[in-house]
Parts: sequence; structure tokens; C-alpha cells
Amino acid sequence: MTISFDVSPHIDPATKILVDDGKLELEVIRVDAQQQQLIVRAMNDHTLIANKRVNIPGVDFNLPFMSSRDQSDIAFGLRHGVNFIALSLSEKLPMSSWHVNYVPSTTALMFS
Repeated sequence: MTISFDVSPHIDPATKILVDDGKLELEVIRVDAQQQQLIVRAMNDHTLIANKRVNIPGVDFNLPFMSSRDQSDIAFGLRHGVNFIALSLSEKLPMSSWHVNYVPSTTALMFS
């Protein structure tokens, strides 16, 4: 299974990984950061199909709040008159002034 972000520097053996809304639970046996690989043991049976989400509870990844794609999508929406932007998964939202520079005061922002 391949994921788009190298998690190996952030993971320790015995870490639990949940796939497909927790339907498949994996336990990390070994981390090979040089090869960017995790060796895992499946703790239960489940058939995976493509594009299922991976959740690693309790692991803090140092990812940017918004990707360049997010910023591009917001800019596109604003150019086309969007008047509401909802941001989710923002428990560590940096309380910076990014919205002051990019989002007009007539556009509502919702953080959840």
C-alpha cells in the first residue's frame, strides 16, 4: 500500500494505523526511514479497495495548514464570487492573519 506522504520519520514500532475508517487495523513492526517504508502486521481481516483513507491516531505530522492546491482552489472560488469558505480538520489552525490578506470581509469563514 502506498500513501502520498512519507510518514516513516514520525512513526515508531507498535504504532497503530487505521485504514478505511478503522475497518483495517495495522500495527507497525519495523520502520525503515531510509527506504521510506513501514513493515506492519494486520490485526484483523478486511479487503481494501483503492483510495481509502489512512489515520494514525496520536501522531503529530508537521504539515502545512493549507496546501498550494488549497490556496489555488480558494483563489479560484473568490474570483468567481464564492461567499462562504469552510475549513475542516483545523484543530491546530494557526491563528495568523492569512485570511485578512486573501479573503474579502464579505466572505464568511467557518472553522470546524
